[in-house]
Amino acid sequence: MRETEDLGLDTASQAVVMCAVFAVVLLGMVVLAQRQAAIDAFAQAGGEAVAIGGADDGASASPTPVPTPLPPPDAGGPDTYTVQRGDSLFSVASDLGLSPNELIFWNQQSYPTLQSTPALTPGWVLRTTGPPLPRATPQPTPTPTPVPQIAAPDIPGLPSFGPGDFPASAAVTVSYYAVSGTTPLQIDASIRQNGPWSEWAQQNIQAQVEVSPSFNFGFQSSPFRGCSIVLEGDVPLTLSYEVLLPSWTPPPGVPPATVDWWTEIIVETVAHESHHISLYEQFLPAMNEAVRTGTCDSVEADLERLWTDASRANCEFDLAEYGYAIGLSLESCLQN
Repeated sequence: MRETEDLGLDTASQAVVMCAVFAVVLLGMVVLAQRQAAIDAFAQAGGEAVAIGGADDGASASPTPVPTPLPPPDAGGPDTYTVQRGDSLFSVASDLGLSPNELIFWNQQSYPTLQSTPALTPGWVLRTTGPPLPRATPQPTPTPTPVPQIAAPDIPGLPSFGPGDFPASAAVTVSYYAVSGTTPLQIDASIRQNGPWSEWAQQNIQAQVEVSPSFNFGFQSSPFRGCSIVLEGDVPLTLSYEVLLPSWTPPPGVPPATVDWWTEIIVETVAHESHHISLYEQFLPAMNEAVRTGTCDSVEADLERLWTDASRANCEFDLAEYGYAIGLSLESCLQN
């Protein structure tokens, strides 16, 4: 979810921009300056100093029905569309009188990236008919190299976190991956080995937030009124958030100073990720208004602009917290 320097993009470039806009895997990096301060304090107390590198309304949804696998679409068949240069998920849905979610659902097996980005690649053969959408929105496809996740920890003496620790308006799920060690240096090494990969930092990081959009609107064509946007619910656009955090279980005999150090680190990490979610939630009302008041021709550009603004706000937050200190830039953040 990034932008280029020139916002006057042609149609082909819009697809690329929207792809970057929705690929939000870099938002969960931790505040290095704050952590370094904590580490320094730990060292002064006699410890070992080390720098660690960097919808619903929350109600339970019915299980998503598992669709019957569809055979690969036949190129040029009557129920398919071959993507042309300049096409995007929105433009194809508009031309065919479909909803973006229908195209995503019918093509999720052939083109799973559609579940996290509306970008299309010329030559793709999209299925344009299929079974009805399930009641629950299909879950995003895991990343190609998913981080092994574990159950939510319940460790006496250490804080635990869940969706309630993030903005109440957001649909948040929290998962964990395991790290180990008895000193900050060992814990850092475990994070560097087991944490999620960051293209921006070019290393494994401590935590991340993935943002998944759901487009609850479609397009309808009429010989008299032309193309119009049709809402499929009260809210045209919803966002869900997957927060990935590290989990550390203190081994027997671990120094209390290490436990205190870790507690401070994880509390700061959750606060950092929570702020990222808050930033996106601030832009969500404007996105929904853009759909409600927009046209078939304007909705893509309006959503692109707002996603770009949201992306920039999150990049600027990360840069102020730690990015500039380790030589990263706003341009590199927006491009990843």
